[in-house]
Amino acid sequence: MGRERELDDPTWLSAIHPDDRSRAARELEATLASPELVRREYRLRERGGSYRYLLETLLPRYEDHTRFVGLLGCGVDITQQRLGMEVLRDARSLLEESVATRTAELEQANARLEEDRAKQDALVAALSQARAQVVEAHGHAALRTLAAGLAHEMNSPLAVVLGNMHHLEESLAELAANPAAATERHEFASELPQLVADTQAGLSKIVRIVQALSSYVGDAEQGERCELHTVAGSAADLLKSQLPPEVRLVLDLVVVPDVKMTPQAVLTVLTHLLLNAGQAAAPSGQVTVRTWAEASVVHLAVTDTGAGIAAEHLPHVFDPFFTTREIGQGLGLGLTVARNLIQKSGGSILAESTPGLGSTFTITLPQA
Repeated sequence: MGRERELDDPTWLSAIHPDDRSRAARELEATLASPELVRREYRLRERGGSYRYLLETLLPRYEDHTRFVGLLGCGVDITQQRLGMEVLRDARSLLEESVATRTAELEQANARLEEDRAKQDALVAALSQARAQVVEAHGHAALRTLAAGLAHEMNSPLAVVLGNMHHLEESLAELAANPAAATERHEFASELPQLVADTQAGLSKIVRIVQALSSYVGDAEQGERCELHTVAGSAADLLKSQLPPEVRLVLDLVVVPDVKMTPQAVLTVLTHLLLNAGQAAAPSGQVTVRTWAEASVVHLAVTDTGAGIAAEHLPHVFDPFFTTREIGQGLGLGLTVARNLIQKSGGSILAESTPGLGSTFTITLPQA
């Protein structure tokens, strides 16, 4: 065909899709102006009125490299390929939209999770703080027990001393009011040696209690160390009134090297261990406290002749709030407080028990 004829052919142009018609005419004009092989694509109407995608390959022909004589070419129907590409493009677009939507949802979910995690962290921190406060408060409960024991132990000798002093005061007042009757007070004279002896005994007991309390308070110069056997004896003196009345307390306290633990901490630990042992040995068992040393460590053991601890419970006796007692009879924190104080001083505590025979708690502390 001639160049002008193809460009002006209304049949060919009118068969091309209106959206592709102008572009197809421009591409054809450019093709005729160049001897290069070209490919172009457009939609061409078929007899039924529908459009097919056509891939056309063209090569212009020239005589003497100057005069255009025609075109060589072929067309391939690529409708199925184009439709497939459009399906893939739509699917990809839908997939990208779905991915974007899902990503946004995941980001929102992650933000909510982070917010929930922050709330949980705050709750865990609050619970940890509350737990620490409860454990500390339970440690203070040991001091209240100690104070109760101290009051009980001092009450009896103080009553004796005050009673004797009151009797002595009355007798001296009578003598002062009636000196002539002094020779007749043989009864008072015979009572006087016993009155003095009882008073001295009461005062001696008060002195021992004060010394025991002094070992608890400790000396500022003493620092992080104490005589374990001495503090253990003091604890026994201060706490024996808090044990069940029929439980026997046996002390086997040999002199041992000082340990790296404050007297206050040792007495707090022994308060928990002795009270637990006394309750386990009730109503009429025995609690034994003994000390010994080996190598670079010192040991203290508290043994009771109670019912013992079940094997499944033994690994949990130091867990916070673990208790086998009935509700209202203990928080299950005494052994936790004891373990924490011992570990803080670089020591350890071991629980051993045989059901039906009793239990032993052994403390091991480094020598000072």
